[in-house]
Amino acid sequence: MKLQLIAGICKSTVTLVMKAGVILLCLKGVIPFHAILFLLIAGGIIRFMARIISFPATVLAILILIGMLL
Repeated sequence: MKLQLIAGICKSTVTLVMKAGVILLCLKGVIPFHAILFLLIAGGIIRFMARIISFPATVLAILILIGMLL
């Protein structure tokens, strides 16, 4: 339980530091805002596609395993 708590705190801290770094780079003009927005949208689309594909793949794997066991 403590390990999960520590992992959650570390994940939140890393996310905060990464967001702060991106904001500072955008304000300085090193990274264009549109590039950041594009990467966020692309990440969201990829995550959504992985969820859609993972469910049928899981069901198919379970059905194959059941077929092998019978």
